[in-house]
Amino acid sequence: MNASFHRFQVWLAMMLVAALVFSDVPFSARADDEDVCVIIDTDSPLTDGFCDDQAIVRLVAGADIEAVNSNFATQTIDDIAGQQAFLLALPQGSDEAAVAGQLRADNRVAWAELNFIDQAPEGRPQRFFLRGDTRPRPGSLNQAYAPALMGVAAPGVCGIGAGVSIAILDSGYDNSHPAFANTQVRGAWDAFTNQDGAGNVEDIGNGEDDDADEIIDEMTGHGTHVMGIVSQIAPGATIVPIRALNSDGIGQAFYLARAIYRAVDENADIINLSLGSTENSRVVREATADAIDAGAFVVAAAGNNGGSEPREFPGTQERVFGVAATDAQDRPAEFTSTHPNVALSAPGDAIVSAFALDQPPAQPLGSAYALWSGTSMSTPWVSGAAALLLAQNPSWTANDVALQLIRTAAPINGQAAGMGSGRLDVGAAVGCSAVDEQPGVDEPEKKDKKKKKNKKGKKGKNRR
Repeated sequence: MNASFHRFQVWLAMMLVAALVFSDVPFSARADDEDVCVIIDTDSPLTDGFCDDQAIVRLVAGADIEAVNSNFATQTIDDIAGQQAFLLALPQGSDEAAVAGQLRADNRVAWAELNFIDQAPEGRPQRFFLRGDTRPRPGSLNQAYAPALMGVAAPGVCGIGAGVSIAILDSGYDNSHPAFANTQVRGAWDAFTNQDGAGNVEDIGNGEDDDADEIIDEMTGHGTHVMGIVSQIAPGATIVPIRALNSDGIGQAFYLARAIYRAVDENADIINLSLGSTENSRVVREATADAIDAGAFVVAAAGNNGGSEPREFPGTQERVFGVAATDAQDRPAEFTSTHPNVALSAPGDAIVSAFALDQPPAQPLGSAYALWSGTSMSTPWVSGAAALLLAQNPSWTANDVALQLIRTAAPINGQAAGMGSGRLDVGAAVGCSAVDEQPGVDEPEKKDKKKKKNKKGKKGKNRR
């Protein structure tokens, strides 16, 4: 175990083991209700940590997970349908890296790795970003500077994104919020519990400090805010909300990958990832690559580390469209991460959007709208702009969209290294004019339907 492991975590792990030992219910049957990831973390800003006594494996075709479990004294917690990928519980007190190495050496195992943590960048402990305030504050829509700055002078003048679907993998959303009264939603799903329906992706807190940072449910409202930003740019797009973060903004590599594969199964045109990890997890890397191969435009936050290190994934992964953050003066936001693989920047400082109405005790804003800063807020502007382009050009590929967004970007003021090609310019990308066009008229008819795609082939408990 890591030396910084808290007494609370030790107690929690002991209680979990005792519950499993003395229960008559198999571990795999208990996972949806009781699974707890105890996060092992060194307090280093270079790592998000991993789940105690867990490993992820992908088996070769035809291999049997039960036989592997029998040989390694492991148990299956969960699986990703159709992928031969499994989340395993290791024997209590295991050296996770050593067991993963033993699993990799087995000829039935294609690869094995730890179950690394991913997070909403805005929810990380302050050691991760020493500049900028990324906490939400009460706001109102009359403070929304970003759309006009990007060439969208009024809602709908650049189109509405009708017929395009955007999967938002986040903390869920508040389906009672008036901002979404006219939003088309389908395919709502909780990646942790494998339950569908809007009632299972509610953006509400659990009343617990899951990441032991002395703030309860600090990322409640994150998914609602992200979805509200998309709706400001592409109000006619269909949203596929998939819960992949808890109310403290914590996720796990295994469940993020499962969420990405679900988005592919839902035929999402665009996948929005306002999250990231300091670990380049193989399961997430393969899931995003498979999604891109299937035709999805995958957009991810660059991170809020205020520089080029630590690198964030999948936002700096090859072929993923990584997004950094600028401010109202088109300067790099002081908190934004940078990297040569970042494709584009977009406004991410003091962005106003919808906020969950059921607000946590830790931050009861008393407002249905919030100002929030981070690359999580930059990313959905790009997703919304991509929806406008796909609605306008139904035959375009994800690569066509990426090239158009990059080609039409506006210049960034000041040091722009690692910020991509510039700041997102929706007006230039879509070719719209607030004077000449009426809301939505540049959208050709396109139905949101399943289509054939070109497929190949820190510390604390994290309650799902």
